[in-house]
Amino acid sequence: MLEAELKDLDSRPPPLSQDQLSAGANMSAADRDKTVRSMVDGLEAKLRANGDDLEGWQRLIRARMVLNEMDKTMEALATARAQFKDRPAALATLDGLAKDIGMP
Repeated sequence: MLEAELKDLDSRPPPLSQDQLSAGANMSAADRDKTVRSMVDGLEAKLRANGDDLEGWQRLIRARMVLNEMDKTMEALATARAQFKDRPAALATLDGLAKDIGMP
């Protein structure tokens, strides 16, 4: 269990610096929205290149839902399910997420 936690810590992006936080606070809502969407699109591109990241798929699905991009949410969920079609535990996780966010 400890090894899994350490691996998870290694995969997380570094925390934002104070300068980065200040820059974000001074952004207009439109610029902030553009930045967030760019980050979500970048996550999707990363997952399409290497899709064996269940937690990444979960983050993408949630992010698309929060952005109210229902078609993209459904697409990400379908793609993740296809990616993990032979892994019942992963599929159960995705099904649980789908239920939590009100998706079929």
